[in-house]
Amino acid sequence: MMRAHQMFCAAASFVMAQSAAAAPRFTVRLASTAPDGTAWSRELKDFAHEVSERSGGEVEIKLYLGGIAGSELGAEERVRRGQLDGVLSGGMMCQRQIPTMRALHLLGLLRSREEARFVLERLRGELADEALASGYAMLGAGDLGPEVVFTRSSARTLDELKKLRLWRWDLDETGTAMWREMGFQPIALPVENASRAYDKGELDGFVGIPTAALAFQWFHRARYYLPLDSAYLAGCLLVAAKSYEKLGDQHKRALREAAEHLAGRISELNAREDERLTGELFVKQGVQPVALAPAVRNEFFALARAAREKLGEKLAPARLVRRVLDLLAEHRQSRPVEGRAQ
Repeated sequence: MMRAHQMFCAAASFVMAQSAAAAPRFTVRLASTAPDGTAWSRELKDFAHEVSERSGGEVEIKLYLGGIAGSELGAEERVRRGQLDGVLSGGMMCQRQIPTMRALHLLGLLRSREEARFVLERLRGELADEALASGYAMLGAGDLGPEVVFTRSSARTLDELKKLRLWRWDLDETGTAMWREMGFQPIALPVENASRAYDKGELDGFVGIPTAALAFQWFHRARYYLPLDSAYLAGCLLVAAKSYEKLGDQHKRALREAAEHLAGRISELNAREDERLTGELFVKQGVQPVALAPAVRNEFFALARAAREKLGEKLAPARLVRRVLDLLAEHRQSRPVEGRAQ
């Protein structure tokens, strides 16, 4: 009996020692509005696993998905109170903390996903400096895709489109201000309220990226979509600088490298999903594309440019807009792109 007891104690001590050795030294608490069970959430969980592996189990990523930590603004407040360490932002917190991100999101400025990626890559250092000035370490940034319009009824002219009450993310002050200045009827609501408002007849459609239509099930509701590609959205991973600085150099490197991989995977995921959704799935689900006449598209982007010029500094600092425009001009000189003017 004594021998059995000694063996049990020895085994228990071994297990306790192993558990202690395996316990993470640091926990990084991150919030995201990405719904659990989506392709986005799977990528975030893979990111958490990669951080654990790269850090030898010493850094744990604790994810709060589906907006359970509140909206991106609510999560930002929790970071300030020390209840969270960072946010995997779908764009809005990025724009609030990094002024150049607002310039990138202006309607009609970017023509393609390729341009969005080019500008993001060239501005990476500047974006990181702006984030740090706001008290955050920007560990990754990537394009999420173009905004398109999902509607209950077909709209082939701007006059028809202006009659529709279209949801816009309530945190997207830039996009909402531009749409209103252009004569449209944006209805700013939290993302979690959009579907319910549509079902109650308070909305006629949504403005958002195709993968959001999948994640939040808008494509089961809307019957048409307009591939306007009116603006491009970029996301980022922001961690409070005070939380980041608590990590050792090797742990920072593990987190940073995993975050860079995550940004690349999310960009590629959204590109693949956009192609699949707009090329196949939406049509199979009864969501029909509405081909706008070139004259209508040109008129839309002329309105967008006029709105940018009129609202000016209310949208983004002029020097940052000029910086983006200079980079776009550089890119377009090397790779001419047919399409609308800025």
